[in-house]
Order: sequence, then structure tokens, then C-alpha cells
Amino acid sequence: MDMDPLNYQYYFAQRPNQYSFFRKHAYTILTGSVVVGLIGLTLLQGSPSNAEAPQLNAEQILALKEQEEPSYQLIEPTLVTNSGFSKGSCPTSTNKITGATLLSPINKEASVGDYVPPNLVEIHGKIPTLGGKEVCLEETTAFYLKQLFGAAERDGIKLLVMSGYRSPHYQLDLYNDAIEEKGYVGTLRVAPPYHSEHHINAVDFTTDEIMASGGDLSATLEGRWLIKNAPTYGFVMSYPKGKEEITGYQHEDWHWKFIGIENAQLVQSTGLTFHELATNPTTKIITKSETSKEYVSDEQIGEVEIGG
Repeated sequence: MDMDPLNYQYYFAQRPNQYSFFRKHAYTILTGSVVVGLIGLTLLQGSPSNAEAPQLNAEQILALKEQEEPSYQLIEPTLVTNSGFSKGSCPTSTNKITGATLLSPINKEASVGDYVPPNLVEIHGKIPTLGGKEVCLEETTAFYLKQLFGAAERDGIKLLVMSGYRSPHYQLDLYNDAIEEKGYVGTLRVAPPYHSEHHINAVDFTTDEIMASGGDLSATLEGRWLIKNAPTYGFVMSYPKGKEEITGYQHEDWHWKFIGIENAQLVQSTGLTFHELATNPTTKIITKSETSKEYVSDEQIGEVEIGG
């Protein structure tokens, strides 16, 4: 009798021994085949291509970047008035100045334009300067610099201010001289006019020893003292060693910038330059009205007695 190929019951009954294993495990085998088939189909389909992936807009990309990078806060320094310094022969201007002005990133790309701080004061006679020459500084910078010099004197450290505020015309002369003498290398040592931190709140330090015999300030006792203690008074080294590609300038251990105590201590603790913090898209500038910190009033600051 011929067997119907689709009559599995009869087929298995005629060959019980030969097909007993298949009959016993038929369900398991069939189920496994379905699963394997589904897995294979999934693998063939693969994951969505890049063209099918959702595209992120600029805000979403920035949000993801902020999750990956730490965010920082820079606090506007409180401006000082009635500091006891006189105007002397320093330039005058009708420009306005705020705490944010002291946090302005000034570099080869960022210019101060024709800005002149309206609160320039003469520091000679109150802070030691090289050769006793007249040096002008932004008043808040001068006030905290006097505190720094008082602390240095108490520790037996003898520093001199070599340079403070510079006009764009004076900076142009320095820049041209540097290019004439050093060529391209000169542009790594001297900022072009309108792009120098000396137009607002930079200070160059030196010592009698350095002026007499040369050498690196950071290798002296005075230089090491500055590196350790200057942030306590709001000053940071603008062009530290190892950051040349970031700052665009060669290492200058004598060039320091006032940015406020909290901000300088942040630079010191993170190992970042002020330029890196100020240009970081996640950094927020906190104004005095946005922080709960109690700031001393300008009048109270001006009445503080500074030793040294």
C-alpha cells in the first residue's frame, strides 16, 4: 500500500524504531529551527545605517559635549575704588569698566580695540618698580598687587614691577622691534597692539638679580614664591610652560594677569590656563548679583590697611 507523504502518523507507525527519536523531539527541533531563522534574519537586516541614524542639531551636540566636559564658573571681581593710589600722569578715558572687563580673554584673535581703562592709577611710591620708574595699572589690579607685595615682603621676597599698562602705540613699537630683531619668533614673544593683556590688567615682574645676571624668574626664590602665592591675591601666569600651543606665545614666567582671587585659585587647582577657562563654551560668568557670596563694598576695600 502506498503511503501518503503527508500522513505523518502512518509514516511513523510503519517505522517506529527508525523515527522514534525524531517523533520524540519533533517539537523541539521545529521550534529551534524557527528561532535560528529569526536570528539569521535579524543579522541579515543589521543595525540601522548611519544615513538612517537621527541627526543631532547644534544644541544637542553642545549638550552632549557639556556632559562629557566639566563646566566652570568665573566670578566677576569686585572693582576697587578709593584705593589710596593717585591718578598721576596716567591716561584718562571715558570708557566704562566692569568686573567682566577684567575677565576679557585678550589674545591674538581677541582685541581690546581702542579701550583704555578709565581707572588707571600710578603705583610708583607704593609698589616697588624697576628703576623707580612710573608705572600705571588698572586700580583693582593695583590694589591687589599691593597686597601681594606686602605678603612677599613679609616673607623676605623682593620683587619689582617691570611693566604695567601699555598704550597701543607703545605696544606697536615693541612689536615692530621684536619682529625686526627676531622675525616670526618675535611674534611669539610680543603681542601686536590692541591684542596685549597689558592694555588692561597685566603685570610683568622681575628682580634685581634677574636684571643683573639674567636667567629664568621661575628658577629663583622669588619666582617660586609667585607661582605658589600669587593666586591667593588674584594673579595667574598667562603663558605657562607646556601651554604654548594653547596661548599662542612662548613661556613667560614674568607675565601675570589679575583675574580675581576665586578665579585665580580655580586656575591653580585645575592646571588650566585662564585662556582655556575663559574660552570654554561651558564656562559661565557669574556677576555679583547672581552669587550669594558677600562682597566687600568698594569703600570698605579702599580703607583696608596693607602691610609692606
